[in-house]
Amino acid sequence: GSLFEHPPAMMEAMPAPPMPGNGGGYPGAHNDVMTTTTSGPTDAVAEWRAAQYQAAVESDAAEKRELQSIREEAAAERELMYSRRDKQLEAAYRTNRERQAVSEQVTASLSGWEAVWALVSDENLVPDKKSDLSRFKQLLTRLKHT
Repeated sequence: GSLFEHPPAMMEAMPAPPMPGNGGGYPGAHNDVMTTTTSGPTDAVAEWRAAQYQAAVESDAAEKRELQSIREEAAAERELMYSRRDKQLEAAYRTNRERQAVSEQVTASLSGWEAVWALVSDENLVPDKKSDLSRFKQLLTRLKHT
């Protein structure tokens, strides 16, 4: 015969493969705990589920309150940042208008190279810079076209 018609004796002595619900199918496994069924959750389980649900609801509400608080803080900080920025821009605009007015007064009273010399002088240079090349180039271009 064939090899599959008569399995070896060793194959017959092997335990059955593990099956769900039978304790894993291993020798010595007890099914008593696994096969016990209840008709529904016990009171302790129901209480635990209710407590877990309540804790999840409270946690969710606390998280929403915290997120709202963070959003309100961020909005306040954003408004503060924009107000500071607006003040800085207004101060810069005011300073630039004052410089422009002084520059126009100087160039109106002088002509030619005297105006160039007045604009390039040390008192009209921007502080903390060694030269004001853009103003100098602009003046030279203006004089070149007149």
